[in-house]
Amino acid sequence: MDALHLIGKITCHQNYANRSTKGFRLVPTNHTRSLFQKEELWLRQTEATIEIYSKKIKPYNTDALTFIFWIQVTDPQFYNYIQLPKTLINHDHMLCFVNEKEEESFIPKKELIKNIQRKLQIVVFDETVVKDELIKVFDSNGHMVYEEVVITGTKSTVLDLTSEEDGLYTWTFNGFSDTFFLTDKNLDHIIGVCMFQLKSEQVHQIHIQFETKKTYWEYLIISKKEITEETYSIIDNDDTYTFTCQGKVTIMGVDTMSYLSDQKIPYKEHPETRFKLVLNAKNNTPYLSLEDRILPNASPENIKIHSTSEVPEFKTQTIVYI
Repeated sequence: MDALHLIGKITCHQNYANRSTKGFRLVPTNHTRSLFQKEELWLRQTEATIEIYSKKIKPYNTDALTFIFWIQVTDPQFYNYIQLPKTLINHDHMLCFVNEKEEESFIPKKELIKNIQRKLQIVVFDETVVKDELIKVFDSNGHMVYEEVVITGTKSTVLDLTSEEDGLYTWTFNGFSDTFFLTDKNLDHIIGVCMFQLKSEQVHQIHIQFETKKTYWEYLIISKKEITEETYSIIDNDDTYTFTCQGKVTIMGVDTMSYLSDQKIPYKEHPETRFKLVLNAKNNTPYLSLEDRILPNASPENIKIHSTSEVPEFKTQTIVYI
């Protein structure tokens, strides 16, 4: 068998204990599947990477090969842990990860683009067209795939892109432009696309990274013994976050001692060992003894309103029994 050459690699968000892409997967479009067959390419997918192999070092001619993968959410908990734009949740837009050429190196670019699920697209102009102008549409390789004269006095036009493949397109008109992703499909649980372009003989890489949600973390300590604000402290082994005792708080008729983080902390799916409840050295209560207690992660299921300002702040409560 001929040797296979690694020509492309996609690595994914790894916020989990087993370094997997838990919560979402990459699904190649039908066009990408056919491209793999046509160019005799091989795809190897692991928990956190997709690798593209070829028998030839350079498996294309003059144009770049463009592979498109849907980013599909497979676990509803993904929405709880990951910070996503509201326009994406409302299905108006989708995330687009693209490796672009800049100063001879390829860098990943993430942006929010319009999600257009029809190929007869109406473009509405901000102002009435004052003279005949050409509207043009370009594909992701910069090739013009459509043009039409917009007549003086019109306020909108229809782009007939029914013959085009799914993908990233840009229309330009009178100095204005807009980028959108075109597809005919009803995309269930699709939050974005990864467009991977091979443009040279080097191994191309792109990293898909999401932002984890952050809230203030509040630990509510329930003890069988009487404790005061001076009894315990919460420490961070990494010295990144600090906690302040808020005093006694009554939760469902039970007195608890509240410790609130001074900074927002990102959610973590895998267990942390950094936050510990420790007995203060100056505490002189003889009946209290406690080995350092490792505190559990906050869960997005226990999120509460922290403040009711114009932009609401949130905290996540965790009850700890000692």
